[in-house]
Amino acid sequence: MGKRVIVLMIVIAVFALAVSSPADSPSKKAEKTFKIHGFLGESSMAAAPNKTVTLFDADSNKALANTNSNFFGKFAFKKLPPGHYLLKVGEKAMEVYLIDKDVRLDIDLSAKDGTMNYAAGAAAQAAKPTENKGTVTPPGQPGGDADLARQFSGKYYSYTGGSTLSGGGGSESQIAFCPDGSYFESYESGYYGSGQWGQAGQSRASGKWSIQGTIESGTITITYANGKQQTVQYQTTGERGCYKFDGRLYCYSGACD
Repeated sequence: MGKRVIVLMIVIAVFALAVSSPADSPSKKAEKTFKIHGFLGESSMAAAPNKTVTLFDADSNKALANTNSNFFGKFAFKKLPPGHYLLKVGEKAMEVYLIDKDVRLDIDLSAKDGTMNYAAGAAAQAAKPTENKGTVTPPGQPGGDADLARQFSGKYYSYTGGSTLSGGGGSESQIAFCPDGSYFESYESGYYGSGQWGQAGQSRASGKWSIQGTIESGTITITYANGKQQTVQYQTTGERGCYKFDGRLYCYSGACD
């Protein structure tokens, strides 16, 4: 009888401990966070580096954080909970709702409402004649699907990396599919440390391009000036003007110069 009482008391004690244990009560899951990032431009054709971007709580108008656009006009606010935000750059103010995914916001400082209109910039650039000693040079055209090439033409930028007060680094890559059929690419990497910028690597190449597929996905064949060919797979990311070229993210930044 005594053993049964002891066993019963142990069972009751274990049950009471389990009920009172925090592990048994539903713990609050860590709230997901997202980022607001984008490109800051003096126009749709030119970056606006070293501009202060301030993040506000749109409901309370409380300033939450500041950041500066980098050399390529890129900026980002990370680890933000869902909410209603306001981004201010000078006199420009843009509303952002973070709900369940990251938000890309490109800002044109020359536009009245701050909205970046890449299509308008591309159209304005395309309307300019190519001058050569006072004469207009008849343009060529890319190979492949001519209608698709006209929609796809332009410059695309990719930037990776980051920096802190003590140092950092990053790389910029630019590719240009021009409406006259010419192709250009450039790559540059750099680092920051000991109060100075330094260049780690640089490369450039040019040639001709041809495209097949749709505006969402397909292949681009590049024929370099030395005769070498490369086939690049492209796929839209779902964000306006952004694609992955052989897996690397690029976003449209304007028409060919």
